[in-house]
Amino acid sequence: MTGINLYMFLLIFLMMLTVMTASMLVAGLLGMEESGASIAASLPIIPRDLVKAKVRIICMIQLLSSLIPIILLVLIPALQALVPFLLAYCLVSVTVVLLLFALKIMLFGKLHYKYVLEEVNTQGKALKWVAIIVVGCAFIGSLLVPIVLLGNLLTPLEIAMLVALIGGIGLIITLVVLHKMFPDIRGRMKSPELSMNFRE
Repeated sequence: MTGINLYMFLLIFLMMLTVMTASMLVAGLLGMEESGASIAASLPIIPRDLVKAKVRIICMIQLLSSLIPIILLVLIPALQALVPFLLAYCLVSVTVVLLLFALKIMLFGKLHYKYVLEEVNTQGKALKWVAIIVVGCAFIGSLLVPIVLLGNLLTPLEIAMLVALIGGIGLIITLVVLHKMFPDIRGRMKSPELSMNFRE
């Protein structure tokens, strides 16, 4: 198996593994019974604080799950050259789980004036999950393009740096989107009028 084919095989395998684990993690962490979800979403609780707590949890779990293969590869001398690539891919893995997290909230938690973590829009649930998974696969699949085009010109370390760069850019964009979805409203809530609107 040539170098490019090996990286393509790894990416396809990691894509399936990452999207599957990220989907299960996001669905399990954000899942709740439909009964009472709309009532809970209307309470005057600041969703930003809940999001920050859940982001820490899912990122930590996803990162640990990505590090396990690296620990195994270190024990196999013939595959140790792949360690930098897999370390760089950890950044992609974290980006994917945050991307799926943000997409699930967008599709299931959109209210008239804010986003919530609860599933308040459950119409077309299966189709929405298909869309979420497709986007996650597409993001990881986008790594195949530069590797196929530039793989023969780059060293394994440079390929790892390229993967880390794409993962880092995706991570920054996803964090910015989450920040826009859940802005810090503490200062604005000091205004009686805004505070009343938030509770409505």
